[in-house]
Amino acid sequence: MIWNGVLLWNPQMSASANMAFIVLPILLHYLAAPTISFYFFCKCCSVLFRRREWLAYIICSILLTMAQAAWNLSGMAALAPEILLFAVCGCILLRGRWRRALAVSVLAVSVSSICGGIAQWVEYWALWRAGSLLFSMAPFDLVKELLYIFLTLLIVFFILKTFSASIRQNDGQVLLLLSVPAFFISLVERITRDSIYGSTLVADSERGLLFPVVDHGGLFFLQFFACACLFLILAAFRKITGAIQAEQTIQLLEQQKQAQEIYVQEALSRYAQTRAFRHDIKNHLVLLAGLIGRGQIEEAREYLEDLDQACGCLTYPVQTGNAAVDALLGSKLSAAEREGIPVQCQLRLPPQTGISDMDWCIALANAIDNAAFASRALLPKERYIHIAGKKKGNFYLISIENRCEKSIQEIPDDGIGLSNIRAAVQKYQGTVKIEVQDGIFRLDLLWVLPETEDDPICNS
Repeated sequence: MIWNGVLLWNPQMSASANMAFIVLPILLHYLAAPTISFYFFCKCCSVLFRRREWLAYIICSILLTMAQAAWNLSGMAALAPEILLFAVCGCILLRGRWRRALAVSVLAVSVSSICGGIAQWVEYWALWRAGSLLFSMAPFDLVKELLYIFLTLLIVFFILKTFSASIRQNDGQVLLLLSVPAFFISLVERITRDSIYGSTLVADSERGLLFPVVDHGGLFFLQFFACACLFLILAAFRKITGAIQAEQTIQLLEQQKQAQEIYVQEALSRYAQTRAFRHDIKNHLVLLAGLIGRGQIEEAREYLEDLDQACGCLTYPVQTGNAAVDALLGSKLSAAEREGIPVQCQLRLPPQTGISDMDWCIALANAIDNAAFASRALLPKERYIHIAGKKKGNFYLISIENRCEKSIQEIPDDGIGLSNIRAAVQKYQGTVKIEVQDGIFRLDLLWVLPETEDDPICNS
């Protein structure tokens, strides 16, 4: 007897039982398995599992499977469309971050391929061992699909529990390193399924499975080795992630050191100016008394205005309510304005926030540096940086807006600066939101503050 698959209708069972054994494998294969993969993708990317995108992916997945069967696609020709379909749906979920979408899609397809390969090996091994009992046993398709779902759930749960943190914390460029070996595993599994197992079975009621004749021991080692390789790849990726985080920590410490140096230099400069002013204040007062005594009121008024300007030099040009941030912003914004980048700063930090001065400085310094770097590529009349802050309840929002090249249409991958910003904000369970539209780049930093009474000064 020649099968295209396994036995579909068993005359020894009732019609309802036969229908159940036919329908259940189809539902598991076309609905349950893609749902698990989609859920795995959402968890790895820290996005919500939304029904609309899930339903669209399920429909497209079914249509793709039908197209593969109609055109008899196999190997690379069948694997690539599956990954691309997943990546397109992922781009929609991740709002265009195609590198992360592609990398996690390859990982999800790799998990599905490994579980499918193990389940298929078990099915063929069981058919080979069944012999003359082949036709009296329950259909193997249902058992295979149940095993496939169970293995997928098991591996997905293990990866999410053990490796999800390292996957979430890296940008698309680093994740692409993970996708290359994961894609190779998927390709090997797909070629094994299509070239060695095939889609046709030849069996006899007495002699059992006649075709394909395969080395079940060798294929079992291949399936086990593929699964072990995936876990080893993820473990190595976690090590790489740890090294990257250590490097970022060193960079953060270096930035903290630089911020401290800036603050100390500014403080010393202000202190020297204050000492000089205090040294001369007696002379100023004597001169003013002489002008007033001689009735030179207008000259005294002008001298007081000059004296007031001299006093203004002793304070920071930006008053946020935080001395360290004032020193940092004074240095950064002065450097930006020297490069012809106008800066508007409407920032008033709330007192006693529980957020360290260093974290404020790290986030603002990197944001201003990135904004200044983007502004240098523009014409002088197009440049600007706008910084604003607003407090509501126990949340504080800092918005940094600047112009950028209009060719930039998608959110860039995190570099060192953005990674440091995210690390500083997420330390307080905050979030970072980036928007790019019509040549305007906007960075929103939402900080979570401890419960305090509203400060009317900060609610501007």
